[in-house]
Amino acid sequence: MFPSLRRWLAAGSAVAIALIGLAAAPLTAEAVPSTADATKAANYLAKNLPSASAGAAPAITAALGLASTGDCTYSPALRTLVRQLEKGAKAYLYPNKKLNPARAANLAITVKALGLNPRTFAGRDLISLITKSLPKDGRIGSADSAFSQSLALIALDRAEATTPVTVLTKLLSLQDDSGAFGYDMGGFTADPDTTALGILGLAAVGNLDPQQDSAVGWALDAQLADGSWPNDYSPVDSTGLLGSALAKVGKTAEAAAAKGWLGSQQLADGGFPSNRDGATSNLTATADALWLITGKTLSDVSLNLSKCPKDPPALPKATNSCTGVWV
Repeated sequence: MFPSLRRWLAAGSAVAIALIGLAAAPLTAEAVPSTADATKAANYLAKNLPSASAGAAPAITAALGLASTGDCTYSPALRTLVRQLEKGAKAYLYPNKKLNPARAANLAITVKALGLNPRTFAGRDLISLITKSLPKDGRIGSADSAFSQSLALIALDRAEATTPVTVLTKLLSLQDDSGAFGYDMGGFTADPDTTALGILGLAAVGNLDPQQDSAVGWALDAQLADGSWPNDYSPVDSTGLLGSALAKVGKTAEAAAAKGWLGSQQLADGGFPSNRDGATSNLTATADALWLITGKTLSDVSLNLSKCPKDPPALPKATNSCTGVWV
């Protein structure tokens, strides 16, 4: 199984990536935008919403991507996704009838981002579910996962809830000597996506400069010359997530280089492919690209649906020019 796919399944995201992108229909035209365009990417998501039968995970992915724009134009699509999340919450939170606290954190972040109450969503207190039956070592979930720990820290911080110190110490125990966060499959493997969430988790707690600087240092060293990060499954996902995390902690030049690379990957329909230089748009890759394009992260994404009109205008039109050949 690909590392990113395994990570999303574990976290429920990642974001999170469970948070697996849905492939769109093959393109009939192809062009390379001069710069990555948020409107085109968001329009792609709005026009390719996951079906209700796909479950809550892809709905979370699409909702967070659209929310990153802060644009009420996308509120009809977001309200559709909210209804899907309300109906699919139980199945998402309790896979195999057992609570997944990382999924509770992921859903809580989404609900909070949309101006809704994570304490009462779908009849559940998502915040309390994050730390329900928390083990002594603070582990979120059935296995060690820096991604899951980071989701919990971000969700608790956004809800202004008390964060058990053990949740943080567990995350710190999962940081490699290189500074990276990742996963263990018979040995530690550094992962850009997990490191991105680790940086955001540390930033949510604050006053952890040495650990955060170490993670940032690994990210800068791992960045490729073209501005992207390597990922066998989807370099767009990694570049969107890690680039936006670096921007949040002040690494603007490196984030700008990453955003420049995204401009070379956006397809004619506005979406982004899961594979490098691919020709078919993917929901998760597009949503993750939007993090960097819009300058938002799981820590600060916000679009309050209650303040959006019931009948917003039609989808906005992209304004950037394109280079390349239409087929």
